[in-house]
Amino acid sequence: KLTPARDTKARRWSKRGGFVDDDDVADLLVCTSFMNAYSSPLGISSFNVDMLRGALEHKHETALLTEIHMALLRLLIASLPEDSIEERRLSYLADVLNPVTWPEVLRRYVNFWLRYGEYERLQNKFEEFTQEALADAVTTMTDKTYFHLTEPEKLTLLSFLVDELLDTPTIVEHIQASKEKLRELRADKKEDDVEARREEADMRKRQRRREKGLDSSSSEDESSSSEEESSSEEDTENKVGDDAAEAGAPVDGDAAAAAA
Repeated sequence: KLTPARDTKARRWSKRGGFVDDDDVADLLVCTSFMNAYSSPLGISSFNVDMLRGALEHKHETALLTEIHMALLRLLIASLPEDSIEERRLSYLADVLNPVTWPEVLRRYVNFWLRYGEYERLQNKFEEFTQEALADAVTTMTDKTYFHLTEPEKLTLLSFLVDELLDTPTIVEHIQASKEKLRELRADKKEDDVEARREEADMRKRQRRREKGLDSSSSEDESSSSEEESSSEEDTENKVGDDAAEAGAPVDGDAAAAAA
């Protein structure tokens, strides 16, 4: 589980407008790795950590942030448990989610867990600092906009969404399918390795027998070659006889009788 805020708030955000510690780098890597690993079920394009950092540092809307947040929010809303308080309070957001409204949808989604979740889920995932960070981010987005947030605030929100996604059926099923595929690949590789070792052992065995002159396969090959040569000679003689007979030339006994 993600723990994006392991430092104090005063130190983490001592410099507004920029990343200030190694935890930020770790969170950037985690978010980037997750979204690239599950880009297929999420339906997003692949990107690298520098692209994500640049998008978070941008003071205005970017195509990458729009694509990421819309994909994450869409899947989270679609995965809400049926007949649950979450579904009753949040399902309507799917109807208003679009490239323009996603910051407001994000604010309402996070605000729901801060107000109605009673921190039950948050306490299992984040430290107290992160709960405060989420609350501060919601306040800023309420009074201003998402793009007035600092980079660490944006990253904390993104980390929250990523952690929420780990519990969705789509991601869980994808993880299980990946594990099954990995087991199959390992089994196939093991069989291939066994077969390769067997063939290598056979080659070494034949090589040693050839060096000792005991390779029966070589003798069989030589015998087969001699039989083929003998058969070829007989075929040649028979052909010559047949050609002579067709030409009316005396052969063997006929030639002796003619001489007598």
